[in-house]
Amino acid sequence: MSLKNLIELINQETYKRINNESLTEEEKKNISEVVGMAALKYADFLPFRATDYIFEPEKFTDLEGKTGPYLLYSTIRMKSLLNKANYTSAPITKLKGESEKDIALTLLELPNVLDRSLEVKSLNEIAEYLYKLTSSYNKFYADNKVLIEEDIELKNSWLTLTNIVYKVNLMLLDTLGIKVPNKM
Repeated sequence: MSLKNLIELINQETYKRINNESLTEEEKKNISEVVGMAALKYADFLPFRATDYIFEPEKFTDLEGKTGPYLLYSTIRMKSLLNKANYTSAPITKLKGESEKDIALTLLELPNVLDRSLEVKSLNEIAEYLYKLTSSYNKFYADNKVLIEEDIELKNSWLTLTNIVYKVNLMLLDTLGIKVPNKM
């Protein structure tokens, strides 16, 4: 299969998955191209560069699991949360659970991941780390009602943690050459 045909196939698959009814056909087409390219790039970066793999369009365009669209959707959701909360910078002064601790510990791994990636000249370390960080954040998000938290100090700490993960995701997605659409 030619790369052009593969890209067309992926764009068709991602287009089918865009269910946002407020988007025009042109917006859906543009978003499906960005998401499709993310699916292709992330799937290519995930295995170590010397490893063969079979590209499965349905699997790699899914919004669940270790896929580019999952990372994009999660990153866009973080941005939306920060916008809804009218987030302004605040220090992390209070955390209460294991999920926040997991995120913090994962964030501390970033310099080592970048060093290893450079050392072995492979982006799969970054791709794996990005999935791990995003999954940790999604677990935290599922366990906590950030926007309606009544403890203001805790809420502000959670929003700052969200902002840090959001910025790290943007940086690493950019490192992988993956664009983040405004909506999905």
